[in-house]
Amino acid sequence: MHAEAERTERDLLPQPVSDLLIAQEQRRSARSAVWREHSAAGRAAAAYQRMATVAETVAERDRDRGRDIDGLEL
Repeated sequence: MHAEAERTERDLLPQPVSDLLIAQEQRRSARSAVWREHSAAGRAAAAYQRMATVAETVAERDRDRGRDIDGLEL
């Protein structure tokens, strides 16, 4: 019934059914917005972690090559 109601033009549906579909669309939209925000936060954290790992690797490489922490050769 839900799928059929979603395919039907809203003005042909009884008002309570139309109201329920509107409420359902609003809930879907809200969940989608929360998921996008959550995903963006996760991507930002992962990008930060990758940058920190690269910086750590470069610092270790520089120490191994006898450079100080500023990257200048001693």
